[in-house]
Amino acid sequence: MIFLGIFIENLLEVVLSLYFLYGLLGYAVFAGCGVVLLLVPVNVLLSSRSFKLMQKIMQSKDERIKLLSEVIEGIKVMNVIQKDRSK
Repeated sequence: MIFLGIFIENLLEVVLSLYFLYGLLGYAVFAGCGVVLLLVPVNVLLSSRSFKLMQKIMQSKDERIKLLSEVIEGIKVMNVIQKDRSK
């Protein structure tokens, strides 16, 4: 129910904005809206590709962090062994 109120409020805001912009700019407002609507699919495409790229980057970071953690654990084990031998 709350979302319906938000939807109506946003719709009213867009309509009023377009009305006032039409008063200032005339028909250029509709050309601008057309360009914005035409660019929505481009935005969706670019954002989905960006999301996929970020997932690949995060996977490579995860692998790098796991490898580094293993190296650090190996160094810790070697230090413990060295301390035991020195006693």
